[in-house]
Amino acid sequence: MRVDDIKKLLAATIIAVDQIKVVLNDQYAALEKLEAAIGQAELSKEDFLLLIEKLKQLLQPSSQQPPA
Repeated sequence: MRVDDIKKLLAATIIAVDQIKVVLNDQYAALEKLEAAIGQAELSKEDFLLLIEKLKQLLQPSSQQPPA
């Protein structure tokens, strides 16, 4: 492998890492917004537990979900 090839690969790697940083920063910002929204939400303990159960159902593989 020539030095020029290595330089091109390094440049492409740097560009890819920069793009990943942008995506991760966007995801972090979205998580911060979600955290703020959750902090402002007023759920009773029962509503919260019901929400957790619904989320568990949604996260199960589709073959295991009960019919709606």
